[in-house]
Amino acid sequence: MTGIGEVFLTALGPRAEALHPALRAQLRDPRRRQVLSGRFPVAGSRLGALNALARPAVGPAALLTRYERDVPFQVELSATADADGRPVLHTTRRFGFRSGQQTLLDALYATAEEGVLRSRLGARGRVEVLMVCDVTDDGALVLVSRRVSLRLGRIRMPLPRGLSPAIRVRDGWDDAHQRRTIDMTAGHPLVGGVLEYRGWFVSVDG
Repeated sequence: MTGIGEVFLTALGPRAEALHPALRAQLRDPRRRQVLSGRFPVAGSRLGALNALARPAVGPAALLTRYERDVPFQVELSATADADGRPVLHTTRRFGFRSGQQTLLDALYATAEEGVLRSRLGARGRVEVLMVCDVTDDGALVLVSRRVSLRLGRIRMPLPRGLSPAIRVRDGWDDAHQRRTIDMTAGHPLVGGVLEYRGWFVSVDG
């Protein structure tokens, strides 16, 4: 059975060898479930409650409606496989905002195209993002959005470039503190920053 990092290793192929050794070791962890926790110096959406207006379209657990500093968070990872045997990573992110906990859900699928992953966001998977993944010179894993679509049942509607958010995720390693780092931004060409979080996390279950 696939491990929690297999979806990234599959997409990267030989490029996985360029990852920071500590990050590569974590992605090769054979466990199918893991819980991590950490802290974000900043997390949320500057659009705030305006994001709630999009919930009827995107469904629950796809957007945040708070923006705060020094936010504790927890991540639960679960690895499965699709009908073709390709790895899938399910992620639950819980943000401990002082105004109340909020949750983001997503499922990340390996594709037949090298270097490309498919992410389905929210409890209903209505937002689908094709992500191109690569490795930076300092060994971090980077994912950059190539196309964003809305899914209604079996219908997939790609958003025009002028209406599509640009998403970038950098997953790295902090040698000084021996822990994973994350830096995620999603910006929209019309309204600006939709979502951001950055900080660090460590495993809480070994």
